Amino acid sequence: MNHILADKMGLNFEFWDATTPEEITDEIKERYFKYTNFYMWSVIEDAVMATFISHMKILKWSADNQTNVILIEDDLDYVNPFD
Repeated sequence: MNHILADKMGLNFEFWDATTPEEITDEIKERYFKYTNFYMWSVIEDAVMATFISHMKILKWSADNQTNVILIEDDLDYVNPFD
């Protein structure tokens, strides 16, 4: 697969399956988000929780394998364009 990270920057990369909002259980909500007040932001709560869990899984893998990682979202929607 051609990709700017591999072609232009010489970086190897791997796609990881994301946690989906449907996978957020009451146990996950209680354990990680018990004291989080989502009302302060205009967000989809389960999507934010799923993103957090996805990132934690990758960071755990990184620690377990003593390997550095860079997390880059491939489906990011830019709100303000960069100059």
